[in-house]
Amino acid sequence: MQKIRVFIIDDSVLVQKVLARGLSLDRSIEIVGVANNGKEAIELLQRAKADVVVTDVDMPVMNGLEFIERMMATRPLPIILLSAWTQNDRSITLQAMELGAVDFVPKPSALDPDGFQETLNRLLAKIKTAVNVPVSAVPKPYGLMMEQSLPKPQPMYAVTPTSVTVGTTPSVIKGMINGAWDFEKRSNQIILGIGEFAASKNPETLLKTFALGSCVAVHLFTQTLDIIGMVHIALPFSTISPDKATVLPGYFADTGLPVLIAEMRQLGYAKPSSLLRAKLTGGAAIVGGTKVGERNIDAVKQILQSFRITIDAEDTGGNASRTVAMKSGSHAVMVMLSDRTSSII
Repeated sequence: MQKIRVFIIDDSVLVQKVLARGLSLDRSIEIVGVANNGKEAIELLQRAKADVVVTDVDMPVMNGLEFIERMMATRPLPIILLSAWTQNDRSITLQAMELGAVDFVPKPSALDPDGFQETLNRLLAKIKTAVNVPVSAVPKPYGLMMEQSLPKPQPMYAVTPTSVTVGTTPSVIKGMINGAWDFEKRSNQIILGIGEFAASKNPETLLKTFALGSCVAVHLFTQTLDIIGMVHIALPFSTISPDKATVLPGYFADTGLPVLIAEMRQLGYAKPSSLLRAKLTGGAAIVGGTKVGERNIDAVKQILQSFRITIDAEDTGGNASRTVAMKSGSHAVMVMLSDRTSSII
């Protein structure tokens, strides 16, 4: 079995050792290097053959955001953000994903055994998915951020819808273009990593996920559009890894959809599940020869059918990675491809 080669960046030697030791317990993982900051990592990665990079954010010399921007411009690799900043400042998470990171995991505030073991379990699951996420060089509209001090946000690109399909009215399109649907606004966003889910009834909040390759995002809507939900599914069925399903129930279609519906019920949805409506995005054919995307789409449709939930629209298949967003009060899902063309379903 070919191992996944992982490179770790953190300015704490203790964190480096705990991560390296913990991840190496899995026989599919090989640690090929560690670095204390982004600048050192860029130099070492010229020689180290890494498949996935795990990086902190707040580091001296070159922070994690600067590192992601430099790497994605010169030598794109799947990068996972591991930092307390992902909990303390959502704009940092969003900026990292916009710069090209494929996922994120919150770092526990203290290195207690229970907290860090849970982090290791989540990180391991996400590394095994990230290695199959396609990455490409990310354009830098505002240049490198070498003078940036954390956590200052940076403006990114604007999104203009280029096509309209099911469920979208001219007023929705106009609102998106004029800023009522601010796809790039960093406040009031819930960013979902791989295997994560969320629901919202706040019309000012966007649910958003990045790097949908073979993964599938399921978007659920109530009839009145007052409560919405999204889950980022990586694989069809949890029977292959019940332990992973316990840590990340959203990772699998058969566990992710039930927990998403339960989350929507926590927000007040009391009607039958069969009255929910769904849209699907993702499921691209980009993991060589495995047809994971196709199997994910089939599994999601099978489970939605078991709940008698109607699928109103989908943007699935193809071979491009997608970034998607939705918000309460709207039946629209915005889809942006890796080349930054966009559409609405």
